Amino acid sequence: MVQKKYSRQNADAFVDYGSIYGGASFSNGIKELSIVPGFQAKAGLFFSVGAFDEYVKAAETGLMIDLFIKKIPIMVETDGLKNSPIFVNLYINLHFGKRSN
Repeated sequence: MVQKKYSRQNADAFVDYGSIYGGASFSNGIKELSIVPGFQAKAGLFFSVGAFDEYVKAAETGLMIDLFIKKIPIMVETDGLKNSPIFVNLYINLHFGKRSN
Protein backbone atom coordinates (compact mmCIF):
# COMPACT_ATOMS: atom_id res chain seq x y z
CA MET A 1 0.00 0.00 0.00
CA VAL A 2 1.30 3.46 -0.94
CA GLN A 3 0.45 6.35 1.37
CA LYS A 4 -0.14 9.63 -0.46
CA LYS A 5 -0.78 13.09 0.91
CA TYR A 6 -3.57 15.18 -0.64
CA SER A 7 -2.51 17.81 -3.18
CA ARG A 8 -4.17 19.66 -6.07
CA GLN A 9 -2.43 17.32 -8.54
CA ASN A 10 -3.97 14.13 -7.07
CA ALA A 11 -7.33 15.64 -6.01
CA ASP A 12 -9.33 13.40 -8.38
CA ALA A 13 -7.98 10.25 -6.69
CA PHE A 14 -9.02 11.51 -3.25
CA VAL A 15 -12.69 11.97 -4.15
CA ASP A 16 -12.88 8.69 -6.12
CA TYR A 17 -14.04 6.10 -3.55
CA GLY A 18 -12.93 3.23 -5.78
CA SER A 19 -9.27 4.23 -5.63
CA ILE A 20 -8.96 4.25 -1.81
CA TYR A 21 -7.84 0.95 -0.31
CA GLY A 22 -7.40 1.87 3.37
CA GLY A 23 -6.04 4.50 5.69
CA ALA A 24 -2.55 5.63 6.59
CA SER A 25 -0.90 4.66 9.87
CA PHE A 26 -1.71 6.67 13.00
CA SER A 27 1.73 8.26 13.20
CA ASN A 28 1.74 9.37 9.56
CA GLY A 29 1.65 13.19 9.49
CA ILE A 30 2.36 13.79 13.20
CA LYS A 31 5.26 16.10 12.31
CA GLU A 32 2.87 18.34 10.32
CA LEU A 33 0.57 19.13 13.26
CA SER A 34 0.21 22.76 14.33
CA ILE A 35 -1.76 24.75 16.89
CA VAL A 36 -4.60 27.01 15.72
CA PRO A 37 -5.97 29.40 18.38
CA GLY A 38 -9.70 29.59 18.86
CA PHE A 39 -12.60 30.14 21.22
CA GLN A 40 -15.29 27.89 22.62
CA ALA A 41 -18.76 28.74 23.93
CA LYS A 42 -21.02 26.24 25.63
CA ALA A 43 -24.59 26.57 26.89
CA GLY A 44 -26.49 23.74 28.50
CA LEU A 45 -29.23 22.61 30.83
CA PHE A 46 -28.56 20.23 33.72
CA PHE A 47 -31.32 17.97 35.03
CA SER A 48 -30.87 15.99 38.26
CA VAL A 49 -33.47 13.53 39.54
CA GLY A 50 -33.35 12.64 43.22
CA ALA A 51 -30.55 14.96 44.32
CA PHE A 52 -30.31 13.25 47.74
CA ASP A 53 -30.81 9.63 46.61
CA GLU A 54 -28.10 7.01 47.03
CA TYR A 55 -27.73 6.71 43.25
CA VAL A 56 -26.96 9.67 41.00
CA LYS A 57 -29.25 10.07 37.99
CA ALA A 58 -28.65 13.23 35.98
CA ALA A 59 -28.48 14.48 32.40
CA GLU A 60 -27.03 17.55 30.72
CA THR A 61 -27.92 18.70 27.23
CA GLY A 62 -26.75 21.71 25.30
CA LEU A 63 -25.03 23.45 22.45
CA MET A 64 -21.30 23.99 21.95
CA ILE A 65 -19.68 26.30 19.38
CA ASP A 66 -15.97 26.30 18.46
CA LEU A 67 -14.60 29.28 16.51
CA PHE A 68 -11.04 29.34 15.12
CA ILE A 69 -9.04 32.19 13.57
CA LYS A 70 -8.81 30.40 10.21
CA LYS A 71 -10.49 27.56 8.30
CA ILE A 72 -9.58 24.13 9.65
CA PRO A 73 -8.75 21.75 6.76
CA ILE A 74 -10.44 18.57 7.98
CA MET A 75 -11.94 17.29 4.72
CA VAL A 76 -11.05 17.56 1.05
CA GLU A 77 -13.04 20.49 -0.33
CA THR A 78 -15.39 19.79 -3.24
CA ASP A 79 -18.21 21.75 -4.86
CA GLY A 80 -20.64 20.66 -2.15
CA LEU A 81 -18.26 20.57 0.82
CA LYS A 82 -16.23 23.49 2.18
CA ASN A 83 -14.12 23.59 5.35
CA SER A 84 -15.07 26.16 7.96
CA PRO A 85 -13.60 27.96 10.99
CA ILE A 86 -16.86 27.33 12.92
CA PHE A 87 -18.01 24.01 14.42
CA VAL A 88 -21.43 23.63 16.06
CA ASN A 89 -22.18 20.60 18.25
CA LEU A 90 -25.24 19.39 20.13
CA TYR A 91 -24.47 17.18 23.11
CA ILE A 92 -26.06 15.00 25.78
CA ASN A 93 -24.11 14.03 28.89
CA LEU A 94 -25.59 11.30 31.12
CA HIS A 95 -24.52 10.78 34.76
CA PHE A 96 -25.06 7.47 36.56
CA GLY A 97 -23.35 6.38 39.73
CA LYS A 98 -23.47 5.70 43.44
CA ARG A 99 -22.83 8.35 46.08
CA SER A 100 -20.23 7.58 48.73
CA ASN A 101 -20.15 8.94 52.25
